[in-house]
Order: sequence, then C-alpha cells, then structure tokens
Amino acid sequence: MSNEEDDFKKKPVRQIHEIYWPERRTTHYSSGSYRADFLAGKLTGFVPNIRLEVRLDDGSTEFNRAYEALFGSG
Repeated sequence: MSNEEDDFKKKPVRQIHEIYWPERRTTHYSSGSYRADFLAGKLTGFVPNIRLEVRLDDGSTEFNRAYEALFGSG
C-alpha cells in the first residue's frame, strides 16, 4: 500500500554528468558526486578549458543506451 507522502515525491531523474578535461579526457558520473571530490582537492578545479555538461533523462532510447553503457541498467 502506498504512503500518501510518497504520492507527492518526485521520482529521481537519471542524469549523465560529463566533465571534459583539457587533455581530451572525459569522466562520467550518474550524479553530482564529483563535487565533493573537487572540494576535497581530489579533482583539480578551475583548469582552463574544463567544462561540465549535464544530460537529464528525456525518455529517449539514445539517452537510455548512453546511460546503460556508462553505468549499467541497475
């Protein structure tokens, strides 16, 4: 049986966070978990030509394929 509070909660949207590094390397995350690594100094921030792109699940087959290729289906 469903809890009434659960009826009003938004389901999490799958995301692909891609960090493009100047040396042509790309790292992928399924959430914003990389932020803690930047703040802890584990990842170098403020590098010239670094950029972040975030893709939200738009329900397309293309997104689903990309997400599963990077993170699996689970």
